[in-house]
Amino acid sequence: MIQVTHDQIAEAIKEVMAPAAELTAIKAKKQLTTNEASLLFNIGVSTLEKLRLEGRGPRYVKEGK
Repeated sequence: MIQVTHDQIAEAIKEVMAPAAELTAIKAKKQLTTNEASLLFNIGVSTLEKLRLEGRGPRYVKEGK
């Protein structure tokens, strides 16, 4: 018989729920990084970049310099 502590169960639940919590936080943002958009739309970063070059996909705003 395997014995599992309450703390081990709680930690396992946190690990399983982490991606969902991350997506919830991402959805709350008005602007996303390419990596965040990739996670949200479940497509690769390179696919997002290709769509951007083709004028398709989510809008892109360059920030910085």
